[in-house]
Amino acid sequence: MKYTIMAIAAIVAVHGIASGAAIADETTPYRTVRMVQINGTGQEFYFRATEGGWGAPSCPNAIYVYVTSDVVDRKLVLAAGMTAKAMGTRVQFIGNCLDQNYFKATYVILGD
Repeated sequence: MKYTIMAIAAIVAVHGIASGAAIADETTPYRTVRMVQINGTGQEFYFRATEGGWGAPSCPNAIYVYVTSDVVDRKLVLAAGMTAKAMGTRVQFIGNCLDQNYFKATYVILGD
């Protein structure tokens, strides 16, 4: 199982680099995913942490990390987040705070 997580993380990281993903402004600390919400009518999904907020510098108490349809590889981000939840592996997100409740992620890193 550890190798599965490492393989998914490598795919996400390499694909992000190969597609020219830009480094965003902020990074969350590593947290454990408590819940995954998927909007069946849209293209976005949300992650909640077990430790309260996600801890990004501009919105430390943000309840949700979310990924929208403008993130080309959002399905890989979802797969990585769901794998992390199932395995209890901590994740870190890179993106931007939209307000005090929402952190919009464009990148995910598994394991710390």
